[in-house]
Amino acid sequence: SSAACAAGVPAADLGMPVARLPSAMVGAVASDLFGAGAVIKEELVRGRAAGRLHFTGEEDQALRQWVALHPGEPDQGKKLWEEAEQAGITRHGWSSMQNRWRRQLMPSRAERAAGAGL
Repeated sequence: SSAACAAGVPAADLGMPVARLPSAMVGAVASDLFGAGAVIKEELVRGRAAGRLHFTGEEDQALRQWVALHPGEPDQGKKLWEEAEQAGITRHGWSSMQNRWRRQLMPSRAERAAGAGL
C-alpha cells in the first residue's frame, strides 16, 4: 500500500476515502500514514461532493448589470441566462444564475412599480 502511494497512485485507486486536503497537509498526512517520503497525489473533489458554490456580492452585482444591459430580454427567460453563462459573467451555470435572480435579486412588483413612478 505504501509503495503504491509513493508511486503517486491516487488514493481512490487504493480503495481509500478521498478528501481534498490543503497542500501543506498532504505531505504530513502521507508521512504519518505511509512513512517518511510517501507521496499522496492530490485530487479535486467535483460535483455534489465538493459542496455548494455560493454567490458572491460581485456575482450578484454582475447579474444586476447583465439584466440592466439587456432590457429587451425577459429576465425570467432561458435565453438571457444561457447567454450570461456563455459570456462567463459568474462561475455558475445558467439555471443557477436564473434561480438566483428570480429568488433573491429580482425586484418585487411593488419595487418595480415604485421605480416606474406608478
